[in-house]
Amino acid sequence: MAVTRKKATPTSRVVKKSLAKLSDYRAVFESGSGKNVLTDMMTQHHVFGSSSVKGGTSHDTSFRDGERAVVLRILKLLYKDPTELRKRLEEALNANRSEQRESGNDIIF
Repeated sequence: MAVTRKKATPTSRVVKKSLAKLSDYRAVFESGSGKNVLTDMMTQHHVFGSSSVKGGTSHDTSFRDGERAVVLRILKLLYKDPTELRKRLEEALNANRSEQRESGNDIIF
């Protein structure tokens, strides 16, 4: 009796690609260096504060919103569990505060 293999459906190919992409993101951003980069991205791209620009135009705010959206997408991919996400955000915020204290600058969010 011959064994027949099912053809991969378009849906199963999409799922496999998505899982592979998620695996790649985790490999990058869950390493020590990746966590440092992600913390920096959260700080520099307005995850902890407003993206509006005082005295700026709506285009300036839109640009910052775009920067922020990229970081939020990465966070959503990596941390499906809200408890995990909250822990990671708190770690990044504490790292940001420590860095600002050490540099003598005001704390920025």
